[in-house]
Amino acid sequence: IGAALVPGARICFTGTALDGAGRSVERDEMERLARSAGLTPVRSVTKTRCEILVTAEAGTQSGKARKAQEYGKAVFTAEEFFTWLAGR
Repeated sequence: IGAALVPGARICFTGTALDGAGRSVERDEMERLARSAGLTPVRSVTKTRCEILVTAEAGTQSGKARKAQEYGKAVFTAEEFFTWLAGR
């Protein structure tokens, strides 16, 4: 995950995530966290304007997850994203 989440990387979020304490984290807050880590949040998964998708849960088959898979984009869970943030 560290190799993908580099400064300026364009990242998209799908679903309402739960943090380590079980608190719901809405997309706006996830985007704020990403910005504070030097990432660039985007609203949709596209072939050329998004590198990473963070999903609320592993194995989701949301439209964004299907597009990320189709375009060969990196997909991580919110849990992985929070762990990465904590280790920075």
